[in-house]
Amino acid sequence: SAQDAALRRAKEGAIGSAVTELTGASSDAPRGLGQVLGEDDNAKLPLGRRLTTLAGNAVENKGNFQDIDVANGLVENRAEFALFGMPATVRIQGRCSRVEDEASRLAVFFERVELKLSDLSATIPLTWANGGKGPEGWVDTTYLDADLRCGRGDKGSFFIAARRPD
Repeated sequence: SAQDAALRRAKEGAIGSAVTELTGASSDAPRGLGQVLGEDDNAKLPLGRRLTTLAGNAVENKGNFQDIDVANGLVENRAEFALFGMPATVRIQGRCSRVEDEASRLAVFFERVELKLSDLSATIPLTWANGGKGPEGWVDTTYLDADLRCGRGDKGSFFIAARRPD
C-alpha cells in the first residue's frame, strides 16, 4: 500500500536512496533481492532473511550490523531481533586482516558465535574448523565515504551499511 511504501521510505533514509541510485529502481517499486543484485528473482536469500520470512510474526527484525575494526583486526556481524517478543541477538565475532595486492579486500576468520535470548546466552567456539582459524571468507569494500560503505562478500552477498552515530 502507499502507506507501507511511505513508512519503508522513512525507515530506509540514506540507505534506501543509495539502493535506488545503485539499482536505478524506484524505492516504491517492489523488487526482490535478485533484482537489487541484477539477478533473477530466484536468487538465494541470506539465511537470516529466509528465517524471518518463514517464521512469520514470531520473529521481528531489529537490525543487522557489521563492525569492522581494521586497526585492531576485529570483525563482528550482529543480528538483533525479537523472538516471540523476547530480545535476541546472534553475534559472530572474529579477526580480519588486509589482503596483500588487494587494496579493498579484507580476509575474515570467524572465531566464535554468541547466541542470546533474553537473559540466556551461549558462546560456541568456531576455531575447531579450518586448522584452528575458524571459518574464513573475505569482504571487498566497493564504495566508502563518511556515511556509507558498500561491499561484496565471498559468497556473493551485496550490502550497503550506514555508519552509526558515534
